[in-house]
Amino acid sequence: MKPDRHRTLRPTWPLLVLILLLSSLLLPGPVPGRASAPAQMHLTFLPSVVYDSGYPQPFGAEWTPNASLVTSYTQHAQDLGLQWIRLHRVSWRAIQPNEGDPYDWSVLSTFEAELVAAQQAGLTPMVIIQHSPTW
Repeated sequence: MKPDRHRTLRPTWPLLVLILLLSSLLLPGPVPGRASAPAQMHLTFLPSVVYDSGYPQPFGAEWTPNASLVTSYTQHAQDLGLQWIRLHRVSWRAIQPNEGDPYDWSVLSTFEAELVAAQQAGLTPMVIIQHSPTW
């Protein structure tokens, strides 16, 4: 009767696992380091353009949809010297909820007043269309 090859290898697995576990105990642990210095506060200054370079200023803002605040928004934008305003009020889902339906532009009736106010204040509106329909 021949000895089974698999039976002779079985007793070596526990021995191999034991050797690996014991050898892992011989590995060095974490080395304690120095305490780090306390963090220092730094002030950040944004560049200020005090002359007309001839290039459009890259500064703009986004205002929240609130028709009663449009006048104060445009006044603050002019005071800050902003050049553009981001408007994210156009919802495609509200304008055309069903495929093939005509557009319902009445949804944008208050938005149009915001656009006019922004243009009268010398701001370039950047209109973001959001909420794609589910169809």
